[in-house]
Amino acid sequence: MHRIVSLIVILTFATVAVPGLGEAQSVEKTVEQPVQQAVKIRQQTRQKETAWQEERSRLLDEVAHLQKENEALAEANTRLLDENNAAAARIAEKTTELTHMEQIGAQIDPFLDEVLTRMRRLIAADLPFLPDERQRRVDSLERLLIDPEVSQSERLRKLMEALMVELEYGQTIEVTRQTIDIAGEATLVNLFRLGRLALFYQHLDGGDCGFYNIAEGTWQPLPRRYQGAILAAMEMGAKQRPVDILTLPIGRIEIEK
Repeated sequence: MHRIVSLIVILTFATVAVPGLGEAQSVEKTVEQPVQQAVKIRQQTRQKETAWQEERSRLLDEVAHLQKENEALAEANTRLLDENNAAAARIAEKTTELTHMEQIGAQIDPFLDEVLTRMRRLIAADLPFLPDERQRRVDSLERLLIDPEVSQSERLRKLMEALMVELEYGQTIEVTRQTIDIAGEATLVNLFRLGRLALFYQHLDGGDCGFYNIAEGTWQPLPRRYQGAILAAMEMGAKQRPVDILTLPIGRIEIEK
């Protein structure tokens, strides 16, 4: 009888205990699911935070880079503005210069013509040395000045070159051979030019000598006592002897009768 009661009690306990175990498992599952969801949400949140931090760092770097570019562009813009202002100032200056050049250009041609006229007069009144060469130079300049294909700058340059040549004549000595008119007779002689001060001649045989009287425009003989000095001067001018001090008749020369 006791065995039957005990078995009934055990069975009854087992029958009562099984439903309680199911409820515990159900409660456990009910608790685990929110926790897992919370953990999952936390992980997702951390991932999003990490991604946001990375994005934030990238954006900050990009902002810093853009700020540097903006500063560089601002400096470049300032520099370009300065260059533009300087260029504008140069353009204004050049425009003024061009205006002045146009005004000067209008006066250049009359000036060149006047200078050439003065050169012709100078040569005509000067000592008669290198007459053909000097005349060709003047004639060439005259053709140049009326040539429409030649620029004003080139005309001015050529004229200045000719003036420099004429100027150099006054600072040099020279020995040439030339045919001159002595007492109405064409005679080939050696000429010694002493700057623009005096012009002496000597016959090719080293005999008679003379000078050009610029006041009278004629060649006149000199006393024989000047032959040695004039011959020495010619040798110096031809670089056939060292330079030395000589006594030459310069200025008003009294011709012995």
